Amino acid sequence: MAASAVRAHEQEHVSNNSQVAEKNGMKAHSSVAIHTAVCPECGRIYVSGGTTTTTYSPKEPSPGSSEEGKGNTVNVLV
Repeated sequence: MAASAVRAHEQEHVSNNSQVAEKNGMKAHSSVAIHTAVCPECGRIYVSGGTTTTTYSPKEPSPGSSEEGKGNTVNVLV
């Protein structure tokens, strides 16, 4: 159950980072790592936490948007 709880918590970070990116016109790329450790007394492996790493990048213009091809078009009247 601990792994599920940690995974759910880290997913909250992913969701929050995605919202922040969207708000700022960016795209978030997140990766999640679940950490384990070994109890020194009994030798059992347990989930010890998680880490979310997020990088942000500019959004690519969507097809048909006003930003697509901006500056790449020339209108010539004949």
